[in-house]
Formats: sequence, C-alpha cells, structure tokens
Amino acid sequence: MSVTMSPQARQADYDGETFYFCSDKCQTRFEADPIYYASGTASDHSMTPKAGTQYTCPMHPEIVRDEPGACPICGMALEPMVPSDEPSEELTDFTRRMWISAAAAVPLVILTMGELVGLPVRDLIGHRLATYIEFLLATPIVLWAAKPFFVRGWASIVNRSPNMWTLIAIGVGAAYIYSLVATFLPGVFPEAYRMGAGVGTYFEAAVVIITLIFVGQVLELRARERTGDAIRALLDLAPKTARRILPDGTEYDAPLENIVEGDRLRVRPGDAVPVDAKVVDGTSSIDESMITGEPLPVEKGPGDTVTGGTINKNGSLVIEAARVGADTMLSQIVEMVANARRSRAPIQGLADKVSSYFVPTVVVVAILSFAAWLGFGPEPALVFAIASAVSVLIIACPCALGLATPISITTAAGRGAQAGVLIKDAEALERMAKVDTLIVDKTGTLTEGKPKLTDVNALGDETEETILSLAAALEKGSEHPLAEAIVEGAKERGIKVGNAENFEAVTGKGVSGTVSGHAVALGNTAMMRDMSLDTSAAEEAADVLRSEGKTAMFVAIEGKLSGIVAVADPIKERRPRSSRNCTRRLRIIMATGITNALQGPWRSSSASTRSGLEFCRKTRRRWWTSCTRMAKRSPWPAMVSTMHRLWPQRTSAWPWARVRTWRLKARASLS
Repeated sequence: MSVTMSPQARQADYDGETFYFCSDKCQTRFEADPIYYASGTASDHSMTPKAGTQYTCPMHPEIVRDEPGACPICGMALEPMVPSDEPSEELTDFTRRMWISAAAAVPLVILTMGELVGLPVRDLIGHRLATYIEFLLATPIVLWAAKPFFVRGWASIVNRSPNMWTLIAIGVGAAYIYSLVATFLPGVFPEAYRMGAGVGTYFEAAVVIITLIFVGQVLELRARERTGDAIRALLDLAPKTARRILPDGTEYDAPLENIVEGDRLRVRPGDAVPVDAKVVDGTSSIDESMITGEPLPVEKGPGDTVTGGTINKNGSLVIEAARVGADTMLSQIVEMVANARRSRAPIQGLADKVSSYFVPTVVVVAILSFAAWLGFGPEPALVFAIASAVSVLIIACPCALGLATPISITTAAGRGAQAGVLIKDAEALERMAKVDTLIVDKTGTLTEGKPKLTDVNALGDETEETILSLAAALEKGSEHPLAEAIVEGAKERGIKVGNAENFEAVTGKGVSGTVSGHAVALGNTAMMRDMSLDTSAAEEAADVLRSEGKTAMFVAIEGKLSGIVAVADPIKERRPRSSRNCTRRLRIIMATGITNALQGPWRSSSASTRSGLEFCRKTRRRWWTSCTRMAKRSPWPAMVSTMHRLWPQRTSAWPWARVRTWRLKARASLS
C-alpha cells in the first residue's frame, strides 16, 4: 500500500531521516528530545503511561477528576491538584465577568439612585425609557455573566446539597424575573402596586449583587493562586532538563520528564541534581540543606546517594537515576504540601453540617417573610413581599460557613510554606492549638543555618588582620560555607582580599595555596599534623572556641603555625523573642547533636535564658527515636525540624512543622 504525504504534513528531520507526526504536540515533544524518540528508548517505556493532571474541588477535596470541570456537589470549578505555571482559567474568566458586571452596575445605580446625589437622570429621560435601559444593561449580566452562579445553584439542587449558590441563584433569579414582568407586563399589577409612572424594578439590585459576588470570588481565587506559589517554588528546585549520557558516551540535555530509572546523567558544578540517584563516578560536595537543614555540604562519591533538588557544589558527578517523577523525595514534599491545602479539618465537618440545615432554613424564612409582607405589609404589598424575600435569600448567604474554614486552611498552608513551615494536613493544623510541648531541632531551626566568622586569634608574630587576609584570599575561590564565612568576615572588617595560586583542597582536612608569595594552609588538626606542625600549644585556645560551639581552624604561614580562625552558626535574632513568647504556655526542648560540653553557649544567659530552652542530646540517626521517647511524657507534643528526610515517611498524627531551607531560583531566603 502506498501512502501519499500531504505537503502540509508535520515533519522534522533528524540524523538524515524525516519523521512525520499526527499533531503539533507530538512534533513538539519529538523536537525537544529527538534522540530519546528516534533511538527507540521511548518505545521501551511506552507501556508505562505517565500520570496526567488531576483536578479536585477546593470545597470538597474528596472529588477528584481526570479532566477539568465543575464539582458535582457545589458546582465550583475544579482546580489542578498540583498548581501549574499557567494562570487559572477560572480566575481569568471571573475577572473578565467581574469588570463587565461592574461596568453595567455603575450606570444602573445612577439610573435608579442618581437623584440622591444630584443626578436626576431618571426624571430627565422618563421612567419607561429608564426601565428599558435597565433591562438592556441587566439582561447580559444576569443571563451571561452570572451563568456560573446559576449552574452551581442548579447543581446543588440536583445533588440535594443546598449551599450558598442555591440562595444566590434563587435570589438573583427572583429579582430578575420580577423586574422582567414589571417591565413588559405592568398591567398584571394592580394600580396600587405602581410606584410613580410604573411598577418598580430590581434590575440594579440583581446586577450589584452579582458584581459583589464576583469581587468576592476573584479575591478568593487570587488567594488560592498565591497559596500555590509555595508549591511552584518547590517544583522549581528541580531543573527542567537533565544531562543524559548515552551508551556511546554522547551527552545531551533531555527534558526531565523523559528521564527513566537506570539512565546515566551528568551533574556539573553548580547544577541542581535532577532526580534521586546513585553516584557511579566522580566526587563532589552536595548542598543538602534543602533536605537535611545542615548548612555544610556533604562529600559524595561512587556508591553514595544524591537527592533531586540538591545543589552540586564543585565537582562533576555521573549518577544513575534511581527514582524519577512522582517517586522522588522532592515530589513527595510537593505532594504533602498539596495534600495539606486540600485536606479538611475536623471542624469543617461541623461547618458542613450547619450549612446543610442553614440553607433550607433560610429558604423557609424567605417564604415566611414573603407571606407575612404579602398578608400584613403596606401597599404595594407584593413589591415589599418580593423585596423582603429576595433580601433574606441574598443577605443570609452562608459564605462564612461554607468558605471560611477551607479558605483559612488553604491560605495557612500556602502562607506557611512561603514562610518556611510545611503543614502536614488540616488536622495537624487544628491540633496545633492543643500543643503543650515543642521539640525543636537546632541547625537551621534556631540558628541561621549559615556560618559566620566569629574569632581571629594570632599565635605568632603575625597580626590578626594579616592572618585573616591570607586565610580569606586562600578561601576566596572555594564554595564551601566555612570558606564563604571567612571571606565575608574579612570584607565586613574592611580587609582587602587578594587571590591565591596553586590552590589545593584536601578532602576532610583543609586547603592550601600561595598568597602574595606566602605558602598558606588552613585546616584542622589532621592537616597540621600532615604538615609536621605541632598544634599542642594552640589546642587549649582551640578547645575554648569549640566549647562555645564554634568550628576552629588553624592557619599556617610559611610552614609555621600562625593563628586560629573560628566560625559558628549563630542563633537567629528573632528566635529568642519567639521562644520566649512560646514558653508562656509551651515547654520547649531543643534536640541537638552537640555534646554537653558544646552546649555552653546555648545554656548561657545570652541564649538559653533568652530562648527558654531545655536540652536533650541526640544523634542525627536516632533523631526520631529520641523525639518519640520525649513526646511520651507529654499529651500534646509537636516537632519543628529542618529535616525533610524524616517526615515524608512518618505517618504519625503528631503535628509537624518543617522549617524552610530550600532555595528559589534567586537563592533568596523567604524567612
């Protein structure tokens, strides 16, 4: 069978071959990664379909659909479970409807109430013409702009779940239909029902109500849009592409979604690790503060594991993808934040129960109000009766009952994530009110998470300025946090930082090089011993610094021990005030890996007294066990930690708060 290709057929050339496509989407995906599709790799993995975007209702998170649409319970538009970079279609649509409604509401109000502010437009053009203009302005607003409200109201009636949309649809519909009859069939009304030149209408009331509801909906949608920024910031931690290595050694940038388990990838210095993987070649230091909260990079080599979203500092690594897509730790973190935004607090059940009785009650009250005004009200009784019933339906709209709790949870989860606190779910958020014991991790939670230079001690003839100048010049080219602290400390002291030559880094010990013709080395005791230098005379001074929780490093110049520089992770300035406020009703325990000897600065009046802390020593490996043992002594314990690695696997009902340590594209702190 022969096939004739249309001249307009979608096609792309690669490696001397021409490929044809059935749609623009297929062509775009091919052109983004031609090697992946042309080599047949895509076919090998085609039997495993990728999960598409799912949609849920912000009011009823139990409703999950594979396609966008309306909630079958309340009629609200479904939103993506994981926010995308695209603007919300509902927000765009409602914003447009809001402005059009507002544009119609202004002249309507002037026509009906202008004489109150000195604009007697109605008297100038006549009652009948003014009524027709009101009809022309109100009809597109009620029938087009307010269509989503009527759809939701009808859905609530069909599903027997009356809510705020039920009242809005009935109220606006009643006002419009009454006004329509009064405009075109005024003769059906008795003479006593006429007001001036004709029967009074409520076109302006219907349009103003619709406009105000749109204003509230747009504000709500914008709030929900902002709460998704935290999730988008987390998603931005992972790169959009990964450097794939083919079996023949060829390397190219492939879209992250095309990476599969077993792929070999190269991570260059400064790149973010694309997926959870195992190192197969190369050594480097990885900034894992996004996961562990520790400010110091971790050395990685063959056999070690790396986590997607962490930052490769200075070496080149070849890794083998172990977990991709939704299985990565970063995806688990994103899923937890998304679940927290969608979760329902126990108190929401009470609000839903009240709403289920409240709406029918309001309808009954509206009917009774109509009957009372019709039977006992002044003339024209029908006009007052309808106005009274419509007012009851609109004013009694249970917006607070239906929206207050879910919107509060959505806003709290999003704002908390932006401020650095990831909330496990709505139940944990509600239970936080009962917490009486707070167990906190030290690094990154109570401290800045970024080392700073604290001390410079001269041991020989050199001055402190000279020692710091040479040490900073030596560390200038390093990306290690301790090196950055020394360089920044020198700049803050107004010391000029030069450049180093013959720079060499010794893993786990220190660095060496030549600065202004001087041989300089900076490192720990082991490095000094490798240089055959005796540090016994300086160990006492170094131990004093270490007892204060500082990292002490020796500086050698021209083969002679010349000084000590110390770096520490300082306590956050606002933490003592926050802790002091908490201790008014909370017991705060700091679970730290530092020894009793190193807890001195934390037990001193400058820290412990100000923060009101108790102490419990733990190791990083036994963090969860230690916290569980301490929590058994308290009826309502809570934890605050910078360690992402712990809580995705923990399903305990404990209230959890994870303090932010991730970085955005601009590497700017959100705290």
